[in-house]
Amino acid sequence: MKIRNGFVSNSSSSSFCLYGVNLEIEDVKQFIKDDAVDFKNEEWEYEIDWYDIELEVKKVLGPDYVFYYDGECCEDFYIGRELGSLKDEETGKQFRDSIASKVEEFFGNEYECRVHNETVQS
Repeated sequence: MKIRNGFVSNSSSSSFCLYGVNLEIEDVKQFIKDDAVDFKNEEWEYEIDWYDIELEVKKVLGPDYVFYYDGECCEDFYIGRELGSLKDEETGKQFRDSIASKVEEFFGNEYECRVHNETVQS
């Protein structure tokens, strides 16, 4: 019989590397229909279809954009482009500038884009 020592979890996690922003919930609400979620509930006990939010992100920002959230704490929300979405004809500077421009257009200049290499619980 094997005994495992250390961290064991039944939850699933996702790792990602993207260039973009770490948003606050107030900004994420822009992608949620008004009647979809009761944001008065501070305990996050409601059901949110995060996939629908990702679809809205793609519709608003473009098909290369992704949305990640930490389902365990529901405090970390990431929007940007994964580094693997860099196109052959696109330079690194063009990649970063296009994302920064899109983020500023939609969220204002409150957020600074950077590389996020994270693991979140889903």
